[in-house]
Amino acid sequence: MIIKNSILVVLVFGFSQYLFGQLELKIELQDSITTEPISFATIRFDGTNRGLIADYNGQFRLPIKTAKGLSFLVITSIGYKVLKIDPKKLLADELNILKMMPQTEALDAVILNSKKPRFSLDEVKKNKQLLASDIVRRAVYAIPVNLDYKPHSYIGYYRDYQIIDGNYYNLNEGILEQYDGGINSKKVQDSINQSVFYSFKTNRNFDINEYYTKAYNDSTKYIQNAKILPYGGNELTLLNVHDAIRNHDISSFSFVYKIKREFLYNHNFMKGDVRFIDDEPVINIILESKKSKIGQTHKVNGVITISLQDFSIHNFTYTVYDSNLFNPLFNIETEYRRQDGEMYLNYITFNNRFVITEGEVFKESKVIYNKPQNRFYIDFDTDLDVKTVQRRDFKIRYNGKRVVIKKLEVVNPKRISLQVAEFDESLMEITSEEMTGVKFTIKNISDIDGRMIYEPQKKIGYQFREFFVQEVIPGKSLEDGLQYIPKNQTLMSAPINENSEMDVYIINSPLMQRRMRKKNN
Repeated sequence: MIIKNSILVVLVFGFSQYLFGQLELKIELQDSITTEPISFATIRFDGTNRGLIADYNGQFRLPIKTAKGLSFLVITSIGYKVLKIDPKKLLADELNILKMMPQTEALDAVILNSKKPRFSLDEVKKNKQLLASDIVRRAVYAIPVNLDYKPHSYIGYYRDYQIIDGNYYNLNEGILEQYDGGINSKKVQDSINQSVFYSFKTNRNFDINEYYTKAYNDSTKYIQNAKILPYGGNELTLLNVHDAIRNHDISSFSFVYKIKREFLYNHNFMKGDVRFIDDEPVINIILESKKSKIGQTHKVNGVITISLQDFSIHNFTYTVYDSNLFNPLFNIETEYRRQDGEMYLNYITFNNRFVITEGEVFKESKVIYNKPQNRFYIDFDTDLDVKTVQRRDFKIRYNGKRVVIKKLEVVNPKRISLQVAEFDESLMEITSEEMTGVKFTIKNISDIDGRMIYEPQKKIGYQFREFFVQEVIPGKSLEDGLQYIPKNQTLMSAPINENSEMDVYIINSPLMQRRMRKKNN
């Protein structure tokens, strides 16, 4: 995302639907105190290296065939105590609400009670005393050390969709494997880094509106005050470009750009609270943009969560606003988790606001000239907001000559009359059927729904792209015989690789309407 002007069968059917509904568990995670959903919590399957990620609403689906083979679900989220749940005790006929307790222990207690402390308490306390800017600087320079330099792969659930009026549209989803050659390779550019689909299709249980998927064109669909550069021809490539941690040595997006350079100078940093993830102390560094660096038209806030042990980055949330302070221009959230001492991607979600025009334009439907009355009658398809109808907002010209309007009357909610000057000889040739040469100008009036005359209807939408890792496989390199996803073509044209071993991974489709709430950090 680059900112403009910046540097860069009735019974049988019903029964089958009932059975289908029993094939999975539906779960929502909530804060035990506030009852707010816990977004993007990590769910691991005890005894395996697999799991899944809850969505923004704190919700996830778990197939019953998977649950039967598990002893526990191990659920973690930054700032919360680990929650272990026996999935066989959950109900298959309702939404299961699980509460997670915030972890509020003192730093000393957590470090001393940790089963595998990686660093001494003294060192953690010393790191905590550093200036916020120094903690961030050490973190970004430590990225090549903390991320795996050897090949590995991520297998998980990918989806992209639009949110308009709180509803999901055009939900495309599938199981994706991303091969990563290591932190010393270029994520998007290098051929060693490829992605493959094992499934991918449009979910027909959600609303479909192909109009919303049209390309940006600066008129009927566009991004206000920003633009997306053409890095590639699909949403996955665009998503990968917006991982500023993985792309630490190249420019990513406004106003992070290269995280080791511009990011450090474009923002102010302030220390927040210390939290824990798997008993590892992490500190939230609150960030905001410097007006002197990015100007007055945009505002940034976010949080970067950094380990007080080795300065690894666990979470990076970045939100950019323009003059609309309620709906952000774009938002990115990236999380990395530790596995065998290395930091690996856990999930990434990126969305941007867009404007799209749709529906009928409010305008006149018919104009009639009554010669005996010397009046024009103008009809509209919808009822007028009569308070907005003023004589000064109507102009008539005939063959280039101005016609004087003497009086305006509202005949009924859909019709007005315009009395013009008596004996105006310029109108002698006009008939009610033939209006050649007559030009009307109407402005400022609206209908009862608030639609202004001639103005196209605009809706605010959000385009989402998300990848939730379900398993990390260290040491895994590209395999022969795979059909890769072209980086510069649409995902719907991408090949699907047949692999029965991928059936263990979960299509975690949304459960309900998206809650467009502002997440508290």
